[in-house]
Amino acid sequence: MKWLSRLPVTEEIAGSNPVERAMKLLKKDPYGSFFFMYTKNTHKKEMTVMPSSVLHYAELTQEEITPQIISNLNHLQPQLTSKPLPLTHEYLDHLFKSGTRLFAAFDAERVVGVALLCKVVMLVGQKDWIEDVVVDSEYRRLGIASHLLDMIEEASRSCKPERQLNLTSKTTRNDALKMYGDRGYKIQDVVVLRKTF
Repeated sequence: MKWLSRLPVTEEIAGSNPVERAMKLLKKDPYGSFFFMYTKNTHKKEMTVMPSSVLHYAELTQEEITPQIISNLNHLQPQLTSKPLPLTHEYLDHLFKSGTRLFAAFDAERVVGVALLCKVVMLVGQKDWIEDVVVDSEYRRLGIASHLLDMIEEASRSCKPERQLNLTSKTTRNDALKMYGDRGYKIQDVVVLRKTF
């Protein structure tokens, strides 16, 4: 497995309050991949912010899928859909053979976030789609989804010829829509139609 990003393990940041220290950490790590552990000092009436973990990011290949990774993905499934599909090694084999690429965030050996880059080949060319962006509820608001999108955008940009990168999002997901808008994604004048069998 090739780590595409590795963050420093420990670093103490000076500051007068926890918010200031957190912002300094986030400036050092634009993806916000630090966990903040607050310990109150009753004598000085202040708190210390220390990163308590380090995240790694990687694109997973078919050969790298292990039972633990499948278990982690199944843990994420209910946070992605109300009707989760139990994932198996065979299903993930099918996913990779379709040309889909899987990017993941790890805390040690645990997958805590994923995003997929899917390709659709048509007569008019190829469109890339971002699908199944999900971060474990315990790890949200740390910039993990943004980092995964960076990786997907770079992977899509590196392919020739030029193509569009598309995604869908529920209209109720205000935070996600703001993040996508800030990254340059624009709402299109189209209607999504669906028929369920």
